[in-house]
Amino acid sequence: MSDIGIFFALAAGVLSFFSPCVFPLLPAYITHLTGGKIEDSKET
Repeated sequence: MSDIGIFFALAAGVLSFFSPCVFPLLPAYITHLTGGKIEDSKET
């Protein structure tokens, strides 16, 4: 029965990741994880 606490914590973490206020942060988070860089788009 102690495994239910771990499952509940994992499920709560996954559900909190998909809350609406997280969606604007996803591009920056994915870019950070993949090591991508935003190039300077100014033309000289």
